[in-house]
Amino acid sequence: MLRSSGVDGCSPGGSSAGDPGRLGPGRLAALSLPWLLMSFIMMPLGMFIPAFYAGHTTATLAGIGVATGAARIVDAFVDPLIGHLSDRTRSRFGPRKPWIAFGALLFVACVWYLFQPPRSAGVGYYLVWSGGLYFAYACVEIPMRAWSSELSRDNVERARIFTAIGVCMALGSLVFWASPYLARAMGGTSDLNDPRVMALVAWIFAVVFPVLVGGAIATIPPAPEESVERHSLGELARSMGRNRPFWIYVAGLSVWSVGNAASASLVFIFLSDYLRLGAAVTPLMITYFVVQLIAMPLWVRLVARFDKHRLLAACWLLDAALKPLLLLFEPGSVNIIVAYAVLIPGAVLGSISYTFPQAVLADVVDFDTLKTRTNKAASYFALNTLLYKVMMGLGAAIALSTLGAFGYVIGQAHDAEARLGMLVGVMVFPAICLASAAWIMWRFPIDSRRRAVITVRLDERRRRAERQASAQS
Repeated sequence: MLRSSGVDGCSPGGSSAGDPGRLGPGRLAALSLPWLLMSFIMMPLGMFIPAFYAGHTTATLAGIGVATGAARIVDAFVDPLIGHLSDRTRSRFGPRKPWIAFGALLFVACVWYLFQPPRSAGVGYYLVWSGGLYFAYACVEIPMRAWSSELSRDNVERARIFTAIGVCMALGSLVFWASPYLARAMGGTSDLNDPRVMALVAWIFAVVFPVLVGGAIATIPPAPEESVERHSLGELARSMGRNRPFWIYVAGLSVWSVGNAASASLVFIFLSDYLRLGAAVTPLMITYFVVQLIAMPLWVRLVARFDKHRLLAACWLLDAALKPLLLLFEPGSVNIIVAYAVLIPGAVLGSISYTFPQAVLADVVDFDTLKTRTNKAASYFALNTLLYKVMMGLGAAIALSTLGAFGYVIGQAHDAEARLGMLVGVMVFPAICLASAAWIMWRFPIDSRRRAVITVRLDERRRRAERQASAQS
C-alpha cells in the first residue's frame, strides 16, 4: 500500500519536478506519425496479402495459411524477448532508439520484398518476408511504446501522447479503407490487389517511413535513465509476479480484448451477410474511423478530472449497455439512418480503448520502477502485446465457433437458430465481456493520489542520484 503522506499539492494532472515537460506540437507529431504508416501497412497484411500471393505467385492458400499461423506464433513469443533486450540496452542514444532504427530499416526491406514478389515466389518466400515484417514491427512498436511512456509522468501528458499515437493509427486504418476511392478519383485502379498498387505502396513506404522514424529519433530526446542496473529474466518474472496493479490491469484488458475481438471478427459478416447492407458497408466503416479520430482527443480533456482507469471502465460499461440496440435491425430491411445512429456512439465509446490502456500501463511501470529500482517499460509493453494478441485470437475463435455451432453459413438463408447464433456472437458475448472488464478495471488500485506519490518518490530518487553523480565527478 502506498501512503499519501508528503504529497500535498500534487494534482492528478500536474507536472512533477523531474518531468521532462510537455511535448510541443512538432515533437508530438514526430513521435506519432510513424504509427500512421505502420497501421496502414499492417492492415493489408492479414486482409489482402494472402489473396494477392494466391493469385499472383505459386503459393497456395493452404500453404499461406500455415505460414501465416507459424509467423504469428513465433512473433507473439519473440515480443517479450525484444522488450527485455530493449530494457537492458545501454547506449548514448538511450535504450530505445537503436532498436527503433534497426526495426525501421528491417521494416522497409520486408515491405519492399513482400509487396513486390516475383511470379515464381512460393510459400517459403512469403514466410521469410511476412515473418520478417512481424519481427520488424515488434522491434519498432515495443521500444516506441516504452519510450512514449517514459517521456512524461504527467497524467494528462501521457494520455495526450498515447492519444496522438492512437489518432495516427486510426488515420492509417481510415486511409486504407478510403484508398479505393482515392485511387479511383486519381484515374487509377481501385483494386488493392493489383501488382502496380502493391509496388506503389512499397515505394512510398520505402521513402517516407525512414524519414518519419528518423525525424522522431532526431528531434525527441531519450527519456531520462531510471537506473543503470540490468535485470535478469528471473528478476523480471519475480517483479511482475508481485505487481498486483499489473495483474488487475491484465485481467481487465484481457477480458475486454476477448469481447472486442469477438465483435470485430463478426462485424463485417454481420453488416454484409446478416443485415445484407451491400455497398453501404464501406461508408459505414469509414464513418466509424472518422468518428474515432474526432473522439480520441476529446477524452484527454477529462483526464485532469477523472482517473483514466475509471473513464475506461465507464466507457466499457456503457458500450455493453448499447449492444442490445442491435436488436433494432431486421435483416434485409435496415434503416440506414438508424444504423449510423447506433454506430456513432459505439465509435465514440470504443475510441478510448485504443489510447488509454497504454497510459494506464505506464502507471504500472512506474509502480514497478519505484519498487524494484529498474526500468522494465519495454518488457511490460511487450508482455501486454503478447497477451493482447493471444486474447484477440481467443475472442475471434470463440465468436466464429459460436456461428458454426448455431449452424450459421455465410451466403445462405438463415433460420431462427442461425440468427440467434449471430446475435450471441456479436451482441451477447461481447456485452458480457465488456461489463466484466469494466468491473475489473474499476478496481485498478493506482488512482490519482497514488500516482502522485509514485511520481514524487521517483523524482526524489532521480535527484539524489544526480547529486551523487555530481559529487563523484
